[in-house]
Amino acid sequence: MTLPPRFDVEIQGAIILVGCGRMGGALLKGWNLPGQVYVLDPNASVDLPGKRLTSSDMIATLPRPLTFIIAVKPQIVRQVLPLLRPYVAPDSVFVSVAAGVRTGLFHEVLRPAAQVMRAMPNIAVAARAGATVLFSGTNVSADQRERVRQLFGMVGGCALIADENLLDIGTALVGSGPAFFFCLGEALAAAAQAEGMPADQAAMLSEATLAGAGALCLDGSGGLAALREAVTSPGGTTAAALTVFTPGIHVLAQAIMRAAVSRAKEMQDE
Repeated sequence: MTLPPRFDVEIQGAIILVGCGRMGGALLKGWNLPGQVYVLDPNASVDLPGKRLTSSDMIATLPRPLTFIIAVKPQIVRQVLPLLRPYVAPDSVFVSVAAGVRTGLFHEVLRPAAQVMRAMPNIAVAARAGATVLFSGTNVSADQRERVRQLFGMVGGCALIADENLLDIGTALVGSGPAFFFCLGEALAAAAQAEGMPADQAAMLSEATLAGAGALCLDGSGGLAALREAVTSPGGTTAAALTVFTPGIHVLAQAIMRAAVSRAKEMQDE
């Protein structure tokens, strides 16, 4: 996968980031658009690289069209949305980054005519190397859809899916995915330490290897299978390790995916 060029498009209007916690902060850092992003979060850092809104009433003064990125915890989405109801308009689009919160809730609390999309990015958007799954509701225009796609394209690769039900899988694969790779890196470092390598060196080398593998993925090198095959010499150390690794990792990956998808579905009812 080769990422699209970053910052090669101009996003029209104001971007209102509602919630600036871990994911909202990562997006804010990756976008690096301090003159265009307005943050509505009373608990946000005082030195954040965006313009602070002390009240939702200030949104009325912002340049249109309005793009709302709702990045609050799923449990408080219903409490926040009434503040945004006055700004439902033909040129406004509301993008939820809250895991497990379906578009139906937005239409219920905002208005049935509201233009709603969902996005599931991962934390790597802070380094402009993220991945985002997008879903577009039926009311969203082609222009609004493209505006949102370009916005998330600034911070990594993104894919627009046609079925909202697939977002639970996207949450598991994209949103949670970095933690799975980090966990594998931790395990490999611990295994190297158990074989006699000093802990600090094992950790550094595991981190560098993970970063390098990711860089190769972004280099347009033919996909994951081709990259794996390029590393695997017949009869070599990698081939020997993969005879142990491959059967177990597929079973584990399926179990991991099911657990994360199941939790995403449970969050819809909380």
